[in-house]
Amino acid sequence: MESMCFLVQNNEILPIIDECSSFLKLQVVLAWCVRFKEKNPLQITTGNLTVAELSTALLCLVRKVQSVYFTTEIWCIERGQQLPDSINLLTLSPFLDERKILCVGGRLRHSNLPAEQKDPMLIPNNHLICDLIIKHYQFSYLHTGAEATLANIRTKFWIVNVWQIQSQTCN
Repeated sequence: MESMCFLVQNNEILPIIDECSSFLKLQVVLAWCVRFKEKNPLQITTGNLTVAELSTALLCLVRKVQSVYFTTEIWCIERGQQLPDSINLLTLSPFLDERKILCVGGRLRHSNLPAEQKDPMLIPNNHLICDLIIKHYQFSYLHTGAEATLANIRTKFWIVNVWQIQSQTCN
């Protein structure tokens, strides 16, 4: 899915992310873009989106956001180099998975949890996607509180320094 370039131009994320009011809406819009790009425009592009299309859109979104915000980390990991001590992600044992997504490593790798829970995707805390994810999980889990929301988010995502952001978003 490396040819997906409609999200990034000159290493800046395009405004499509800023135009979506919810994480789910963003994922659906991107899934439609992926479907349109992968199929012949003259073919039928109607019908419900599939789970695979939504997953592909999510991975594309995360990969592009990470490529802008975690450039140094990804570059070092791809080349097998040690991360510089100045990088604040060092304690998270980040690695690139087979989908080229930057994930959190650690002890959970030896557990019986599903793969996405063992190695959640890293998300920067200073991007709109972070706020959209937090609001999505707050709404989806009926505003269960800060700790429960964070626990639910971490089944799929690891937002860097999330407590700073969540305290602002929960209010």
